[in-house]
Amino acid sequence: MAPWRSRRLHRMTDIRLHLGCGKRAASGWVNVDGFKQNGVDLMWDLRSRLPFGNAAVLMIYSEHVLEHLEYEEVEVLLAECHRLLAPNGRIRIGVPDAGIYLRAYSEDRREFFESLQHLGGAARPLTTPIAVINQSFRMGGAHKFAWDFESLRAAFERAGFTAVKQFPSGQASRADLCLDDPSRAFETLYVEAVRPSTEAGGNGATEA
Repeated sequence: MAPWRSRRLHRMTDIRLHLGCGKRAASGWVNVDGFKQNGVDLMWDLRSRLPFGNAAVLMIYSEHVLEHLEYEEVEVLLAECHRLLAPNGRIRIGVPDAGIYLRAYSEDRREFFESLQHLGGAARPLTTPIAVINQSFRMGGAHKFAWDFESLRAAFERAGFTAVKQFPSGQASRADLCLDDPSRAFETLYVEAVRPSTEAGGNGATEA
């Protein structure tokens, strides 16, 4: 599909927004990515304000995107997602879970690291646990921030979201919000949050 004109985008409502879709564009969603490829509806730099109206979006999904942004850029993007979502709209984010790697390291789980010697397409085998951790956290400079649940929950809450909850891969609050890539299940932290129906009505409570 050819990229849409911004005036048309601004008039759209009841949108399901897939940010950083890559090669996994989803039917029934507005698929946004920084690179032109099959299925991408809108080429866009997610560090810029998105061309949709306030409260025009029903749900937002993004997987393995936030780690490619600086922390401050993620704060801006989450605030933008809050603007876009309708009251009670829901967002689901998947990021590499830094805690998985750090727990495996502290528990000396060598078998975990041995299975990841070519993580991220590493040409030379990653022969030590700390080499695997560096690859996950840095990915040749492409990764900018290592996330865990506590840090992502805090970022959601600062952006005005409530009901922040972690989900296993393949499980979501609603089936149509689950676009999870099964090949990434072993390392991915999935977190959902809600834009409250009224800003004053959100109680700030979170669920573990």
